[in-house]
Amino acid sequence: GPLSVVAQQCPVSVVPVSDAQVKTLRDSRMQLAVDLLRSVVSQDPTQNVFLSPYSIFSAFQLLFFASSGRSEEIVRKLLHIPDNLTKNYVVGIYALEREQNERNRNTTNKYELDSASKIYVQQDMSVRDCVKDIFSNEYSLVDFKHHLEYTREKINEWIERQTRNMIRNCIPEGFLESSTSLLLYIVTNMD
Repeated sequence: GPLSVVAQQCPVSVVPVSDAQVKTLRDSRMQLAVDLLRSVVSQDPTQNVFLSPYSIFSAFQLLFFASSGRSEEIVRKLLHIPDNLTKNYVVGIYALEREQNERNRNTTNKYELDSASKIYVQQDMSVRDCVKDIFSNEYSLVDFKHHLEYTREKINEWIERQTRNMIRNCIPEGFLESSTSLLLYIVTNMD
């Protein structure tokens, strides 16, 4: 069935995490990277490949946080998150890494790697309030049904800001439909 994003009692919260739990999630991220590389290379082994498993993992992590039931099981399996690493621990690790990334942005480095993920959700879909609170920068409620062009323009503006105007008009006219209920976008920017 379709991905379920439900408004029930909130099963996610930010909890303290151990170094072992952080390592477990890093191992999960690495396994996804291996899976992605195998899959992409198997399509055409002669081509050069560039992808960002970290960004892809981060984006699907947002779906994991918002999902429940069968959808949660599917995303957990895709991301190789073991059952003993509860959603709250994964949220705690996500929050810890987000803080570290913010601190790193404020330091002067010769090279930069920025990654941002955003989920645009049709406003009449139910998303848990706590998910919206914890991930206020990552989730955006929009109106694909009645304001499709305006929504497309706003999404393109966000992409332009995230890429420092290097990617413009990423989502062309006619790409989205009024029946769209969720759009996941991943931006990675390297300088």
